[in-house]
Amino acid sequence: IIIISIGLLGMAGLQVTTLRNNNSSSMRTQATFLAEDMAERMRSNTVGVTAGNYATSPSCSCSIATGCTALDLAAYDLCDWGNSLDVASSNSGLPLGTGSVTSLPNGIFRIRVTWDDDRDGVADDSFDMEFRP
Repeated sequence: IIIISIGLLGMAGLQVTTLRNNNSSSMRTQATFLAEDMAERMRSNTVGVTAGNYATSPSCSCSIATGCTALDLAAYDLCDWGNSLDVASSNSGLPLGTGSVTSLPNGIFRIRVTWDDDRDGVADDSFDMEFRP
């Protein structure tokens, strides 16, 4: 009975570890999708990218229905993307999800998505993607 009990406890511990790793993998996959979403937004607004508009503060004031400038579209993209990162405001988001777009030399951009992987209240994991639009 003791040997079986120890074996069952070991199996339960293995199951908990497997579930934790599966959840972490799912969040990393979601971060990848979110980073690719921003990259596609930037690729569709090359005028805004060239003008450096993706380094501005986000504003959700652009109306896609009435049209907007490349600057307005970039600000809207950043705002809409930012809203989709956090699970509190989006079903597809991540716990404490945040993101940033950084311009690097030679026309390369870095998109970083950060989230709380172990749900301890601190955003402690991140995914970086570098690309050229």
